[in-house]
Amino acid sequence: MSDERLNYAELAKILRVRPMTIRTWTQHGLPYVPTGGKRYYNLAEVEAWLREMEAAKQRAKRERKPPPRLQPRFGKTPGEVAA
Repeated sequence: MSDERLNYAELAKILRVRPMTIRTWTQHGLPYVPTGGKRYYNLAEVEAWLREMEAAKQRAKRERKPPPRLQPRFGKTPGEVAA
């Protein structure tokens, strides 16, 4: 594993995302190393975090319950006609 430290702009360039995306991900748990008042990122740790986030997203998608069926309004089914 490489110990190369990247700043947010360098990491954004490698991952092909906007620098603001890196800042947002950091607020949501992207691992970083604070050094001298700045944040540096280890590419291997970031890639592992991104894989885990994608896996969690897929698990949530599989476990998501289907939306509840719409209930007819006023106790009538769609085929019934008001008298």
